[in-house]
Amino acid sequence: MGVDARIVLYCEDEEAARSAARSAFKRMSDLDSVLSDYRANSELMQLCKTAGGNSKLVSKDLLNVLERAQEISIVSGGAFDITVGPLVRLWRTARSGGIFPNNAAINKAMTWVGWEKIIIDSSANSVKLKQPGMILDLGGIGKGFAVDEAMKTLAGVGINICLVDLGGDIAAGAPPPDKKAWIVSVRDGSDIKATINLLCKNKGIATSGDSEQFLKSKGKRYSHIIDPRTGMALTNRIAVTVVAQDCTTADALASAISVLGPTEAKKLLKKFPHTFVQIAFEASDGTWQKINFGSAPFVKKQSEYSSN
Repeated sequence: MGVDARIVLYCEDEEAARSAARSAFKRMSDLDSVLSDYRANSELMQLCKTAGGNSKLVSKDLLNVLERAQEISIVSGGAFDITVGPLVRLWRTARSGGIFPNNAAINKAMTWVGWEKIIIDSSANSVKLKQPGMILDLGGIGKGFAVDEAMKTLAGVGINICLVDLGGDIAAGAPPPDKKAWIVSVRDGSDIKATINLLCKNKGIATSGDSEQFLKSKGKRYSHIIDPRTGMALTNRIAVTVVAQDCTTADALASAISVLGPTEAKKLLKKFPHTFVQIAFEASDGTWQKINFGSAPFVKKQSEYSSN
């Protein structure tokens, strides 16, 4: 998926450990061929080629991701939306060329966006994209799903003390020997380059921010994060860290909350118990502020631990 993957695991037998790791890496690699929007021959892109046509049979993996994406789209009021692909590509081109997209191009791209334009028939394992020109983008959920599937693969061979990291989307399983939890150090994405240390076990962790990808035009800074409801790139600086029951949920919520902002995020999190969120955002005076939501006894101050 264009990012580094890392697995840490504990096992009494070295060869068993290597075999388990190979299986988990293969599982993520196989999912890349299903979920990638960069590979023209991926299952996802083959589905997009049928947009505006008949329903298409899809694999169980792709069906599962699309179903989870729809769930998050509904509860977030469209702040998370995998049909955002045309807008992502439009703004990606704008960033690479340094040229702000015109309103006509944004409006045209918006005609292909809308999670309700995906029709999923779970009983038939089929999916229909109602509007010609639709492009699905799983960048806000695909890595999290792959991480969770790698964890399931490890659990399937009896390895539960493990951690999987796919480009910063992380799942932490049972804690290492003689430890209460994994200590995961995460940059919060703000300009102050601060990190937070998280004590996690059997949790998923994801972050979202615009510290590296953005467009500057006429004195404004436009993020790579797009609001699917308006078609516009975000201009308010925000970075989100989510710890949830699984990495798929954490990944999608990080994207949704980036769009929603602190006030709406608090409402959304009522539907996701046992979830912790830290939002770092740039205030009107240019300073960075931080807000925490959710019960998180596993979050500790950085001063209590050395760097990891």
